[in-house]
Amino acid sequence: MRIHVALSTALIGCATLAFAHPPDEFDSTQSRIWVSTRSGECIEGSFLFSRSGIVAIATPSGELRTLELAELAGSDRVEADARIARIVATNEARAEQAATAVKPPQALSFERFAPFVKTR
Repeated sequence: MRIHVALSTALIGCATLAFAHPPDEFDSTQSRIWVSTRSGECIEGSFLFSRSGIVAIATPSGELRTLELAELAGSDRVEADARIARIVATNEARAEQAATAVKPPQALSFERFAPFVKTR
């Protein structure tokens, strides 16, 4: 039993390192000043995610600030586009791996629902 718990803990720990997305908090190693060309506002923080043309920035104080991707200044836009491209590439690679992976025995019981449910 102890071996199973230790192995499960190790696997979960390794799996968290493989995620494409940055952590859901401020990362001082990735922090920069983000500038809005529309308002001139400067936001210190680290890239968190982008969705539907909006970039989310995690600030040192723990706030989540958002800017439109289109209003980011030159180097900020380049950085955001590069981060988005890395996340997309990693997600696509993971989807390809999942599509070719051997399904666990538990998955067989869900096969009859496949025509009705999409997970990817």
